[in-house]
Amino acid sequence: MNDFDEMVKQKIDGIRKQKQNVEMLNDMFIRSIEEASFNVEVLSDMIYQKFLEE
Repeated sequence: MNDFDEMVKQKIDGIRKQKQNVEMLNDMFIRSIEEASFNVEVLSDMIYQKFLEE
């Protein structure tokens, strides 16, 4: 039973982490569009650096 509980906890943690990543990416896109400085290279570098931090 403990193994099942642990698997469920890991799955839930994974879903939470994925949700946080999606929200972070969404915020980056929104900020770059609002600033009218939408540069794909800069945005992709920001995303890459953010994922490296984690």
